[in-house]
Amino acid sequence: MLQYRLLRDNRETGPYSLGDLVALPLKAYDLIWVDGRSAAWKYPSEYEELKAHAPAVTDDFYQQFHAPVATTPKAVEPIRKNGENKTHKKAVSIILPESPAFSAVIAQTVAMAPVAEKLHIDWPKPHRKSMKPYIGGGLVLAALVGGIYFFSTYHSATRTTADSTANANTIVSYTANTPAASNMIVVTPLEFAVLKKDLTLRTNEYGDGFFGGVNDLQLTIANKGTTVLRDIIVQVDYLAKDKAILDVETIHFGYLQAGASQTADAPASDKAVAVQTRIISVNGFRSSDPIH
Repeated sequence: MLQYRLLRDNRETGPYSLGDLVALPLKAYDLIWVDGRSAAWKYPSEYEELKAHAPAVTDDFYQQFHAPVATTPKAVEPIRKNGENKTHKKAVSIILPESPAFSAVIAQTVAMAPVAEKLHIDWPKPHRKSMKPYIGGGLVLAALVGGIYFFSTYHSATRTTADSTANANTIVSYTANTPAASNMIVVTPLEFAVLKKDLTLRTNEYGDGFFGGVNDLQLTIANKGTTVLRDIIVQVDYLAKDKAILDVETIHFGYLQAGASQTADAPASDKAVAVQTRIISVNGFRSSDPIH
């Protein structure tokens, strides 16, 4: 359904339906706008559906007062001044139609127009950067890293020495005090498996040093059987990233009471990334297969 708007006495009303609009009634010089169809305001008599409901316009006052008068432009005559021909420039004024809608558009356009501002830019003055802060920071960082490395190395060496000294007076010792392989009795892998069936071996969650490696490694062996076991030797393989063996250490537990467990510290390694352990001797017996 079409919607109509009415402009009367410079005041806009509506929208109206066709029936409501013709019931006002309409006057000859009313201006009508049809939503979605009109491109300009028109008199009622200019619409086919409204001709029968509004008187015809006899004189178009809008055209009389607002339309520019058609005149024949005169030729521009040059004006002679000081011996030179100059063209006289004429100004042309345009009268725009007066309507609330148009005035509102003009006011909104003026309000939204950007205001030119004079910008002042303070460009930074060129200067040379000093390298002293960077050099000082690098020296401090190098000293800090060197101190941490020295402390870590010294602490590891001191702990290893102390542990070795303490273990010399206990039942746990390292390679130097391990019984020679030639003094061991060789048995089949099955027989060796029976000898060590009551033993369990596990490692702690060892850490790595500041520059990598294996540190603080501990081995705990437990005897779940009912008899005392002696000369238990554990082999520790230190592995690289590709699982190649970098170093091998053995730890000797002199004896282990039934139902008891013992924990021993293993040597540190600054190159390995992991370890693997296995029991290689119990009660002076060893397997004929080194893997078992």
